[in-house]
Amino acid sequence: MSVQENTEVAASDDASPAPAPTPRSRRWRSPIQRIGGRLLAYRRKHLKGLSTGGTIVALLGLFASLSPSLLPRPWLMQGVISGLVLALFYPVGVLIEWVITCVARWAEFEYSMADRARRTLAVLWVVLVVVLYVGSQIFSLQWQRDAARLVGAPEPSGPYVIASLLVTTVVFGVIVLGFRLVHWAVGRIDRIGRLVLPPAVSRVVATVVAIALVVVVLDQAVLSNIVRMVERSSAQANEVTPEGLEAPTSTLRSGGPGSPESWESLGAQGAQFVSSGPSSEQITEVTGVPALEPIRVYAGLGDRTITQVAEAVADEMERTGAFGRSAILLYTTTGTGWVNEWSVASFEYLSGGDTAVAAMQYSTFPSALALLTDTTTPQLAGTALLQAVQERMADIPEAERPKLYAAGESLGSYGGNSAFDNPQDMLDELDGAVWTGTPGFTELHRTLTAMRTPGSTEVNPVIDNGLHFRFVSKPAELVADQFGRPLGPWESPRIAYVQHPSDPVVWWSMDLAFSEPGWMTEPRGDDVTGELSYLPIATLLQVSADMAVATNVDVGHGHVYRDEVVPTWAGVLGLDPTADYSNVIDAIRNPD
Repeated sequence: MSVQENTEVAASDDASPAPAPTPRSRRWRSPIQRIGGRLLAYRRKHLKGLSTGGTIVALLGLFASLSPSLLPRPWLMQGVISGLVLALFYPVGVLIEWVITCVARWAEFEYSMADRARRTLAVLWVVLVVVLYVGSQIFSLQWQRDAARLVGAPEPSGPYVIASLLVTTVVFGVIVLGFRLVHWAVGRIDRIGRLVLPPAVSRVVATVVAIALVVVVLDQAVLSNIVRMVERSSAQANEVTPEGLEAPTSTLRSGGPGSPESWESLGAQGAQFVSSGPSSEQITEVTGVPALEPIRVYAGLGDRTITQVAEAVADEMERTGAFGRSAILLYTTTGTGWVNEWSVASFEYLSGGDTAVAAMQYSTFPSALALLTDTTTPQLAGTALLQAVQERMADIPEAERPKLYAAGESLGSYGGNSAFDNPQDMLDELDGAVWTGTPGFTELHRTLTAMRTPGSTEVNPVIDNGLHFRFVSKPAELVADQFGRPLGPWESPRIAYVQHPSDPVVWWSMDLAFSEPGWMTEPRGDDVTGELSYLPIATLLQVSADMAVATNVDVGHGHVYRDEVVPTWAGVLGLDPTADYSNVIDAIRNPD
């Protein structure tokens, strides 16, 4: 080797590492790769911990939340539901991903990916998520339109999608932020706890304390204030007499001359009830037969107990001569004391005014809130009113006693049904009843539905070929089931449950959270879309939201019971349910 060669080798051995390449010497990257790199950096910095598995499962939940249910949903309601479902399903995906990761580690499964591919996939993943997130909302718009057409509700338009997307994003973001705040709180509490406790114990204690704090804050600062606010608002509304109403001038009405129940004590709904209804002249004009002046009695809650209010109603019945009429109707009201005028007016028209209708107030809460906070009071009210009236009727010779009927809608039907131990008890105590929009969790309703003839559905159960009990969604089903098969003779006492396939009040139940109901697997009703499907949690939220808009639909759908109540009462009273009652329907629809 020459001297020059030895010198070059030595120089090579002693040389320091080559300098880093200048920016110009870096490998060229496409725009997609650059965007992907920035997205990865942003995720590591700001979205640390965002799970791919959680995102996938959350998107599946989103698709389910957008599927149609019983009624079309407003954009605000849809956004809230979707946001909640995203927040509930995301942790499930995180758990699934964690399990898969643990299994992969146990199996010593490893993989590698080039940086270029990683950045490209990051871009494609974000694009896919955005497309699915927005596209699913657009696709669901047609479902909502189809549902709206079936129940006669306004069809949503393009802005519905944008508004729903915004609400969904905000709700999900707020919930995720809340979870992260809880996680932060757990970390801070754990740090303090480790000063006196072992690490494992400290972590558990910190978690329990943080969750307890959240529960207390939600209960005391949020839920309690909402309940108090609604309670104050309901109480104030109860004290305001609806505009245009005046105290009755008839002694046959509570709040009128000679009544110990003052006009002011009846509350808003009670005032509406005693001020409404047909006169004897109107009944005669519609039916062409001389009629009596109907009796209507009512007692407001005030500061009395349920039993005291029921006794006050019975006193009013005696004062007005109600026990001398041919038929008495005990109507169990909803939470605010509301009475469905269609039901009681039908009873009065079809009975020629030879009637007395009695109702009482047991709460000022709206039915929806009453269902969440107090389901006992409606039951007590239904039982107390029946017992108070039966005690007075026991003093009347059996041959001279008036026929006794019962009715109620929604929470009122729930309370009215609770006065009876079983179906036979109802038949023994009543001469007939019309229950509309009965909540599906009503015990007697459940019992009767379970007794249905094989081949009949939950929506339209057939019990003993319609011998005493008949479930109807439209007048034609008073004489035949939903498939057109004729029912047998309708013997007295006659009990009718009117329930629409699209009424969420009837079909709501906490069981929807994790159990598919039978009515979703059976043939659909005429006003329910065939696209209806079940998914745990999502279906419960959907039907719960449907209850909030159950009356924003056309007559004969949702929770709107009007025209069909007239032929139903005709059948219960022993008249021909297939006859033409359009004159009575028009008179109730246009009372003036």
